Amino acid sequence: MSFGVELWDQVKLLEQYSHQNVQFLHEINDFMKKRSAIEQEYAKSLDKLAKFHKEELTRQAKDATRSWNKALQSGTVMQTWLQVLNQTEAVAAGHEKATEEFDNNFRKQVKRQSEENDKAHKKQFDDIRKAHAELLRIQDNVVKLHERYDTCVKSMETARAAYEKANNDQNATKKDVERLRVESEKRALATQEARNAYTAGIESANAKKDQHFREQLPALLDAVQSSDEQNRIAFLKGMFEKWATLFNSLTPLNEQAWSAVQQAAGCISPTYDSNLLVKMCKTGDGYPADFQFEAKEDVVTPTRGGMSPTSPASGADQADHEELTEDNIINMVWKQGGKKRAHARVKALEREIVDAEKKRANVDLLLQAEKHRPTSPKALNDILSQLRTLHERINGLRQRQYHVACYIAQNDGSGTPETPIQYEVENLTPDTESPVVAKAAAVQNPRFAGLPSQSGSRVDLNQRSMSRMQTGASIAESPAGDAIKYKMDYDFEANPDSQEISVPGGTIIEVLAKQEDGWWCARLPDGREGYIPGTYCSPA
Repeated sequence: MSFGVELWDQVKLLEQYSHQNVQFLHEINDFMKKRSAIEQEYAKSLDKLAKFHKEELTRQAKDATRSWNKALQSGTVMQTWLQVLNQTEAVAAGHEKATEEFDNNFRKQVKRQSEENDKAHKKQFDDIRKAHAELLRIQDNVVKLHERYDTCVKSMETARAAYEKANNDQNATKKDVERLRVESEKRALATQEARNAYTAGIESANAKKDQHFREQLPALLDAVQSSDEQNRIAFLKGMFEKWATLFNSLTPLNEQAWSAVQQAAGCISPTYDSNLLVKMCKTGDGYPADFQFEAKEDVVTPTRGGMSPTSPASGADQADHEELTEDNIINMVWKQGGKKRAHARVKALEREIVDAEKKRANVDLLLQAEKHRPTSPKALNDILSQLRTLHERINGLRQRQYHVACYIAQNDGSGTPETPIQYEVENLTPDTESPVVAKAAAVQNPRFAGLPSQSGSRVDLNQRSMSRMQTGASIAESPAGDAIKYKMDYDFEANPDSQEISVPGGTIIEVLAKQEDGWWCARLPDGREGYIPGTYCSPA
């Protein structure tokens, strides 16, 4: 059915219909744009989620403090979990690729077509309005011709009446009668001309009207119909089909990925995983020997506070002397004492590391001095032995501190702490320049980046402090600009005989300078100045 034949009298309705179709394409373009953004964000979030957990698996696999890690990583449950992460990455990659094609090949086509349809709509109905205006102009001309004809008829009748009256009047002169006769004939001739023009105008207007409604307007309306069918209906038909095909292509990818997960899950074996742990962690050692009674003479031993040797200690004394290892702390519930004990243990280990670092620095200075003067090999070996012992102790303390810091980061939701610096132990020689053999890359969360490896910075700070005291330099030299206010997130206890300053958690401080080793020069509200670790702060 044709718009031009069936809807010739519904031009206004068709214009509204065409305008709505143009707006509809704009709405589809807006929808596709937002859908594309959602798909992209979805793909990025899936990929980020999968990568985070895969990196966590890699980090755990390298953690030497967990002897059971290898068995856990090799178990059937962990292998299935790895398949889940791989599936998530595959789905993310598939959605990202489909979204790029969707945005470049589909959405941009819809946007371009909507703009073209908008221009075509305006031109088509502008042409219709011009044709209608021409028809109205002809109709107005017919009205004017009709009015002119009526005026001429009235003038003719008036002139004829005047002539007849004068012709019948005995008192009228022959000259007046002749003048009125000529005027009457003149008016009659003008009326005939107006009648002919009016008749011709009607014929022309009717011909133009027929041409407008039977030829011109139907052709214009049929062009609107053809444009709508091709540039909107048929265009969107092909676009929807391609759209469905594109996203249907993700279905086999999902099915394949989840089939791999399903297959791996079917292979999960509790017995296999348990036996694997036993096989990889058992030592083969026998049970401890039985206790043997050793007979001794009865000796009364003085005890504190008059208590007998067998008197049970009070609960407070037991708590004071109970040594909680790092493993004990990590196994505690975070909100039921684990958080407090973990932070306390990190600080305690930090103090031990600083003390050991001071000793290591002194031994290292002694070693450098002995290298430049004659000395016995035994003396040099003794110094190296002391240095090696200190390196082993510092490495162990750092590893224990890192163990607790990981527990804190896991429960705080912050990034994984930086792997601690390890000193050379086995291959120490008098010519060793730097004992540092490895340092992990920077972690994502700067708040815990310094917890496991703060000790190295403290030694540098003490050496720097001694140098400054000798030269009399100001503590706030090389400021980083105007003081910036920060908030202490944790309590910090300063090391004695240093330029550090103790600050309780929650204090607002002014940072005067930031050093490359992570230590900041700060001013407290009471005016005191000193150094604090930057990782203990956050912007106020």
